[in-house]
Amino acid sequence: MAAELRIVTAGRLPVMELSGVSRELIGWTARRSDQIAACLSEREHEYVTAVDDDGGLRFLPVVSDRARVRLNRIARMPGASSRRTLGVWSMCRSWCTGSSRPAVGGS
Repeated sequence: MAAELRIVTAGRLPVMELSGVSRELIGWTARRSDQIAACLSEREHEYVTAVDDDGGLRFLPVVSDRARVRLNRIARMPGASSRRTLGVWSMCRSWCTGSSRPAVGGS
């Protein structure tokens, strides 16, 4: 594997491109990135619309940077789009609040 210059548009500066990487690997990486982005946007929407038992908002209506980092970590997990949201929100809440209690299952 090596880096080489590739001219994208005539008259523009060339860009660096990795040579020796198969198109299949590049395509897989692009699809995985799209899957993570879609899952992250779903998780952010669920985060800002989540309600507790009383009908009030469970979290702030805006996703904080700290929560976004946690949601991104959850979105990158294999099979994150098929996970139960209750467990995901319990994990996120415990991470964001710094709770020392177990997030799921435990008392």
